[in-house]
Amino acid sequence: AVVSTQSGHYGRGIKMVCVFGSNGNEALVVDHDDDVYAIGSNSCSCLGFGYQTSTPIPRKVEALSRKDVQTFSYGSGPHVLCVTGSGELYSWGHNGYSQLGNGTTNQGLAPSPVTSLANKKIVQICCGSHHSLARTADGEVFAWGYNSCGQIGSGTTNNQVTPRRVGGVLSELTRSFPCITRGFLCVFNALIPFTRKWRNFCFGISETKYFC
Repeated sequence: AVVSTQSGHYGRGIKMVCVFGSNGNEALVVDHDDDVYAIGSNSCSCLGFGYQTSTPIPRKVEALSRKDVQTFSYGSGPHVLCVTGSGELYSWGHNGYSQLGNGTTNQGLAPSPVTSLANKKIVQICCGSHHSLARTADGEVFAWGYNSCGQIGSGTTNNQVTPRRVGGVLSELTRSFPCITRGFLCVFNALIPFTRKWRNFCFGISETKYFC
């Protein structure tokens, strides 16, 4: 997908672009009017129109327009997450491993709120290949989706169909955030209570070992 600032589709101009897909053939664009547009091949309905056909020209994503979208994250399905200025979390696209967090494995044709986190203010999101993570304003970390190597941090290798709070050592931290998720590995940089020291914690598996 080629995003041109001269296309005339983007109101007062482009504010943010997220290019993704296996060949960079899909893109999401937020303009300065706070409208969201998408363009590209639309694999697994990842563009969020509500249907599966591709589009060679930008089309508005009505479900996200005027929602003050702050950032996007995407996996390799692809599945896509976004968070708004008010801390609301949306997900859509590939959902074969419940990485959308809606309790099903049904493909998400359009962006939908992750309802189990509706009472949380989300401030950061991150996607692995087929799993998802979110951090709240209170420093809680939630994870869900594919878990074959323990990358959800639940202590099992069962897939997680809805967001689950990551416990264990992270349950004792006053502040934490996911800084790396690649394939089957999650790494958190977190502040230890009372010590004021930052430490890295990781779970899952890394083929390239240097992450941990």
